[in-house]
Amino acid sequence: MIVRTNAIKVFVVVLVMILSLTACGLRPSTPSVQTALPEALSSTVPLVGAQDPPTQNYISLEVALCETFSDYTHEVVRLVNIERAREGMPPVEMHPLLAMAAQIRAAESLETPTLSHTRPDGAAWYTVLGEVPELSLRSAGENLARGQRTPERVVNRWMDSPEHRYNIMLPEWHTIGVGIAQNNDGRMEWVQIFGPAIVAD
Repeated sequence: MIVRTNAIKVFVVVLVMILSLTACGLRPSTPSVQTALPEALSSTVPLVGAQDPPTQNYISLEVALCETFSDYTHEVVRLVNIERAREGMPPVEMHPLLAMAAQIRAAESLETPTLSHTRPDGAAWYTVLGEVPELSLRSAGENLARGQRTPERVVNRWMDSPEHRYNIMLPEWHTIGVGIAQNNDGRMEWVQIFGPAIVAD
């Protein structure tokens, strides 16, 4: 989903695609519930000026650096850059601040019955950027997915969706953060947050 704010207006394009997890080779323990969940969402937004001041002064390293899925996050970035290179797009680089935001969003997705670019408290997804100290962006994009078990499957899923593919291929993106979370049943949540080049203050 991409949000661009010129003045007060924010245009949000959200794609919700509902597919059966069994179509991805998964066997959910509760098919009647899990097969009905949307599997991916895409959102891109331009933001007006800097983000609001951070609403918290620190972020737990356990949230920011999900070491359990460290290899997966880097593999997602590698696969994304392969796809971008095929169309002559510059590579995106993992940025720790975007990774913090993406990991927060992945943890939040565990709390929601369906994928959504709206946070559990009702706020728009991009408000998470204001909670990461020293992160100020003019535009950002978010891709969500649920249920895939490997980086290859989730990137293929995104690339098969025109809206997600568009988000991945935007030439204005130079940085990326990837967040991954897993619930007690093994269901995995995947989040990509894209941004422009981020220059340290």
